Amino acid sequence: MLPEISITCGETPAAFPPCPPDLSTLASGYLEQLQEVLHLGKESASLTVYQWPRSPWSPLAGSYAVLRAAADFLYSHPALRRLELCCAGEDCWRTYRFQWNMWFAERKEGAPETVTNL
Repeated sequence: MLPEISITCGETPAAFPPCPPDLSTLASGYLEQLQEVLHLGKESASLTVYQWPRSPWSPLAGSYAVLRAAADFLYSHPALRRLELCCAGEDCWRTYRFQWNMWFAERKEGAPETVTNL
């Protein structure tokens, strides 16, 4: 079971940080930040995630790479109990929420509690 993960919507930045050249580098950058938080002995982390306007990958591929790397990290490091992903803008937030609900959420937002055969 994953620790608490929240995906929030922040402001779209006026200027973006440099775009990583590939998805592996993108994921590695976030893993380094999580490793630093763990090294400092903290139980929670907050990361700003971006959807670069001119990235060499699709927004869905980028968000999946980050979520997959973060989930794998959290599974193997239970000392980190809470992660907030603050999305830089509403489009980014929609993309991350979609990927989260599609692949990682235990309970899908808006889904009924039980399913019955009709």
